[in-house]
Amino acid sequence: MQRHRTDPARFRLLDTVREFGADWLRALGEEHAVRLRHRDHFRRLVRQGWTEWNTGRQVAWCERTLTEHANLRAAMDCALTDPDRRIALGMAADLGFLWRHCGSLRDAQHCLDLALATDPPPGPDRTRALWARGAVALLQGDLEVAADWAERCT
Repeated sequence: MQRHRTDPARFRLLDTVREFGADWLRALGEEHAVRLRHRDHFRRLVRQGWTEWNTGRQVAWCERTLTEHANLRAAMDCALTDPDRRIALGMAADLGFLWRHCGSLRDAQHCLDLALATDPPPGPDRTRALWARGAVALLQGDLEVAADWAERCT
């Protein structure tokens, strides 16, 4: 295990240690439960980032999303496998918003496309995800696609 000097403190497991731990979780039948706890932790984190965005903490949240990028992708992948489509949709709306603002346009596009491909029912998270997807297309210079996503928001 290596400690990185950051605030808050971060630790990085060597791949062999990570694989050993994953094998034990699998053998104990705990892998799925741990993945859900991981997903839920990062789901709360991205919701907090989305709600705090307009409080002057944009730089801190961009740094955090960049630092946690691999964890956020893993949590989003887990959310996309959940039968409750609302989990992935809400997380994609929040995460797509943060990634869009922090320069990870392809990741934002990818997670939003996957969450919206499930044809979610109308609601606030669907509207936020559609809006975020349109904004990503706009920043990518694709005005026609951006307009299409914007029309779906209504």
